[in-house]
Parts: sequence; C-alpha cells; structure tokens
Amino acid sequence: MSDRKKRKYNDDYRIFNEKWSISYFFIEINRKAVCLVCRETVSVFKEFNIKRHYETKHEAKFGNLKGELRVTKLEAFKKDIHTQNVSNLFNLFTAMDAYMRPT
Repeated sequence: MSDRKKRKYNDDYRIFNEKWSISYFFIEINRKAVCLVCRETVSVFKEFNIKRHYETKHEAKFGNLKGELRVTKLEAFKKDIHTQNVSNLFNLFTAMDAYMRPT
C-alpha cells in the first residue's frame, strides 16, 4: 500500500465571496450557498461549483443581464427570499399559536 495522505480541507478557508452574488445570483444562508433563482443549495463554497450551477441552469435566461439591470434583478431576488422567510416564520408562529391554545 502507498503511504499517500489525503489532503484535508479546513472549512475555515471556505468562505462565501460577495462577488458571487452579482455574478451568479447566490447568497449565503446558514453556512450554505443558496441560489436566489431556484433556491437550491451548494454545500461547498467553491466558485467552480457555484459557477457550474449558474451556467448549467440559469445562464441562458439571466446571462444577458448586465450592469444596473443585473443589480436590480439581484435586489428583487433578495427581497423575494426575505419575504418568503418572513412568511414562513409567520406561518410557523400561527401554527404554534393554534397548537398552544386550549380547546
């Protein structure tokens, strides 16, 4: 057998790069890269993985957006995901309130 050692990666070196937001429509949520278009996650913060996801699934639709149009679309996606998260929290609290009420 060979005495090769596997290369270990420290998660501390894998940080989300903010330029990926504008380039690939990704944001970081709970230490995961989340696509703002389809809400899929990429578990490892590597540009290759994020870029591959964008190019294979979304580039045909959003690749032509440049400059201010791209920034506007990014802000709309961010607002949409924030609204969705607030709505989910409201639904959770409503369900908890209904569960806690005496019958």
